Amino acid sequence: MKQQEPFLDSLTATSTICKQVKEDRKNHILAIETSRRQKIFDSKTEYITTVIETQGAAEYEEFIHSMKKEILGHVNVPSLDIQHEKQKAKHLYLDQQNIGCEGIINSFPTAQLSTLNANEAKKCYASTKRASQYIQGIIRNLQ
Repeated sequence: MKQQEPFLDSLTATSTICKQVKEDRKNHILAIETSRRQKIFDSKTEYITTVIETQGAAEYEEFIHSMKKEILGHVNVPSLDIQHEKQKAKHLYLDQQNIGCEGIINSFPTAQLSTLNANEAKKCYASTKRASQYIQGIIRNLQ
Protein backbone atom coordinates (compact mmCIF):
# COMPACT_ATOMS: atom_id res chain seq x y z
CA MET A 1 0.00 0.00 0.00
CA LYS A 2 2.96 2.32 0.63
CA GLN A 3 4.05 1.89 -2.96
CA GLN A 4 0.79 3.00 -4.59
CA GLU A 5 1.55 6.71 -4.72
CA PRO A 6 5.15 6.36 -5.99
CA PHE A 7 3.97 3.82 -8.59
CA LEU A 8 1.21 6.10 -9.89
CA ASP A 9 3.62 9.05 -9.87
CA SER A 10 6.16 7.05 -11.89
CA LEU A 11 3.46 6.10 -14.42
CA THR A 12 2.49 9.73 -14.81
CA ALA A 13 6.14 10.77 -15.14
CA THR A 14 6.77 8.08 -17.77
CA SER A 15 3.75 9.21 -19.75
CA THR A 16 4.95 12.81 -19.58
CA ILE A 17 8.43 11.82 -20.78
CA CYS A 18 6.97 9.87 -23.72
CA LYS A 19 4.89 12.89 -24.76
CA GLN A 20 7.88 15.22 -24.37
CA VAL A 21 10.16 12.99 -26.49
CA LYS A 22 7.53 12.83 -29.25
CA GLU A 23 7.07 16.61 -29.18
CA ASP A 24 10.85 17.25 -29.12
CA ARG A 25 11.36 14.95 -32.10
CA LYS A 26 8.59 16.70 -34.02
CA ASN A 27 10.05 20.13 -33.23
CA HIS A 28 13.56 19.01 -34.20
CA ILE A 29 12.40 17.69 -37.57
CA LEU A 30 10.37 20.84 -38.16
CA ALA A 31 13.44 22.97 -37.45
CA ILE A 32 15.54 20.98 -39.91
CA GLU A 33 12.82 21.12 -42.58
CA THR A 34 12.46 24.86 -42.09
CA SER A 35 16.18 25.48 -42.38
CA ARG A 36 16.53 23.29 -45.50
CA ARG A 37 13.18 24.37 -46.98
CA GLN A 38 12.26 20.79 -47.88
CA LYS A 39 10.45 17.89 -46.24
CA ILE A 40 12.51 15.16 -44.61
CA PHE A 41 11.54 11.59 -45.45
CA ASP A 42 12.68 8.83 -43.09
CA SER A 43 11.26 5.67 -41.55
CA LYS A 44 8.69 7.75 -39.64
CA THR A 45 7.70 9.99 -42.57
CA GLU A 46 7.92 8.06 -45.81
CA TYR A 47 7.35 9.62 -49.20
CA ILE A 48 4.49 7.30 -50.15
CA THR A 49 2.77 8.00 -46.83
CA THR A 50 2.93 11.74 -47.48
CA VAL A 51 1.42 11.29 -50.94
CA ILE A 52 -1.38 9.12 -49.57
CA GLU A 53 -2.14 11.61 -46.78
CA THR A 54 -2.57 14.41 -49.27
CA GLN A 55 -4.76 12.36 -51.62
CA GLY A 56 -7.00 10.31 -49.32
CA ALA A 57 -5.65 8.09 -46.60
CA ALA A 58 -9.06 6.71 -45.61
CA GLU A 59 -9.84 5.34 -49.08
CA TYR A 60 -6.37 3.83 -49.36
CA GLU A 61 -6.65 2.15 -45.97
CA GLU A 62 -10.09 0.71 -46.75
CA PHE A 63 -8.88 -0.56 -50.11
CA ILE A 64 -5.83 -2.28 -48.61
CA HIS A 65 -7.99 -3.78 -45.85
CA SER A 66 -10.51 -5.16 -48.34
CA MET A 67 -7.68 -6.65 -50.42
CA LYS A 68 -6.24 -8.35 -47.33
CA LYS A 69 -9.67 -9.81 -46.57
CA GLU A 70 -10.02 -11.13 -50.11
CA ILE A 71 -6.55 -12.66 -50.14
CA LEU A 72 -6.24 -13.93 -46.55
CA GLY A 73 -9.91 -14.47 -45.72
CA HIS A 74 -12.28 -12.60 -43.43
CA VAL A 75 -11.41 -14.78 -40.43
CA ASN A 76 -7.66 -14.11 -40.65
CA VAL A 77 -7.83 -10.32 -40.95
CA PRO A 78 -8.78 -8.25 -37.88
CA SER A 79 -11.23 -5.39 -38.29
CA LEU A 80 -10.02 -1.86 -38.95
CA ASP A 81 -11.06 -0.80 -35.42
CA ILE A 82 -8.78 -3.42 -33.87
CA GLN A 83 -5.92 -2.36 -36.14
CA HIS A 84 -6.42 1.29 -35.17
CA GLU A 85 -6.39 0.33 -31.48
CA LYS A 86 -3.07 -1.50 -31.96
CA GLN A 87 -1.59 1.49 -33.81
CA LYS A 88 -2.52 3.93 -31.05
CA ALA A 89 0.46 5.95 -29.86
CA LYS A 90 2.21 4.46 -26.86
CA HIS A 91 1.78 7.52 -24.66
CA LEU A 92 -1.99 7.49 -25.27
CA TYR A 93 -2.16 3.81 -24.43
CA LEU A 94 -0.05 4.45 -21.34
CA ASP A 95 -2.44 7.20 -20.23
CA GLN A 96 -5.39 4.84 -20.68
CA GLN A 97 -3.64 2.09 -18.71
CA ASN A 98 -2.64 4.58 -16.01
CA ILE A 99 -6.26 5.70 -15.50
CA GLY A 100 -7.46 2.10 -15.30
CA CYS A 101 -4.74 1.12 -12.86
CA GLU A 102 -5.42 4.17 -10.67
CA GLY A 103 -9.08 3.22 -10.46
CA ILE A 104 -8.26 -0.31 -9.38
CA ILE A 105 -5.65 0.78 -6.86
CA ASN A 106 -8.02 3.37 -5.39
CA SER A 107 -10.66 0.66 -4.93
CA PHE A 108 -8.37 -1.41 -2.68
CA PRO A 109 -9.59 -1.57 0.91
CA THR A 110 -7.68 0.69 3.26
CA ALA A 111 -8.23 -1.51 6.32
CA GLN A 112 -5.70 -4.10 7.48
CA LEU A 113 -5.91 -7.26 5.38
CA SER A 114 -6.34 -9.41 8.49
CA THR A 115 -9.58 -7.57 9.39
CA LEU A 116 -11.31 -8.17 6.03
CA ASN A 117 -14.25 -10.55 5.81
CA ALA A 118 -14.43 -13.26 3.10
CA ASN A 119 -16.29 -11.12 0.52
CA GLU A 120 -13.93 -8.17 0.93
CA ALA A 121 -10.94 -10.50 0.65
CA LYS A 122 -12.33 -11.93 -2.62
CA LYS A 123 -12.86 -8.41 -3.99
CA CYS A 124 -9.33 -7.46 -2.97
CA TYR A 125 -7.93 -10.56 -4.67
CA ALA A 126 -9.91 -9.86 -7.88
CA SER A 127 -8.71 -6.24 -7.86
CA THR A 128 -5.14 -7.40 -7.39
CA LYS A 129 -5.42 -9.74 -10.40
CA ARG A 130 -6.86 -6.93 -12.57
CA ALA A 131 -4.12 -4.55 -11.41
CA SER A 132 -1.55 -7.20 -12.29
CA GLN A 133 -2.96 -7.42 -15.82
CA TYR A 134 -2.81 -3.63 -16.20
CA ILE A 135 0.78 -3.57 -14.95
CA GLN A 136 1.78 -6.32 -17.39
CA GLY A 137 0.18 -4.31 -20.20
CA ILE A 138 2.09 -1.22 -19.12
CA ILE A 139 5.37 -3.16 -19.06
CA ARG A 140 4.72 -4.57 -22.57
CA ASN A 141 3.92 -1.05 -23.80
CA LEU A 142 7.17 0.36 -22.39
CA GLN A 143 9.37 -2.33 -23.95
